Amino acid sequence: MDYQKLVTFQKSYDFTIWLVPLLNKFPKNQRFTLAQQIENALINLLKFLQNGVLLQGQKRLSNWQEASRELDEIRLLVRIAKDLHLLSIKQYGLCAEKINEIGKYLSGLVKSAS
Repeated sequence: MDYQKLVTFQKSYDFTIWLVPLLNKFPKNQRFTLAQQIENALINLLKFLQNGVLLQGQKRLSNWQEASRELDEIRLLVRIAKDLHLLSIKQYGLCAEKINEIGKYLSGLVKSAS
């Protein structure tokens, strides 16, 4: 199995494990809306990455493209959370770093599968 595939999945998994406890601290009215959407997108990202590792050919590429779309959604939702002051600037900065790092690995996977 390719190192880049494993690293991309592991970094996404670690990001999920890091971010979910922060989402659970959102106010109740946001926990069931914005936080839930972020959590769903994180889980979808992991599912698409896992499928991309397990599948071949066009199906692999399709899953990695879907993972990339999920990552873009996470990026937007996290930014909204920051602008609503649900995440601190420091927390947002860490999220942005992690998202950008995952994005670099993921774009490499998409390019290699194209």
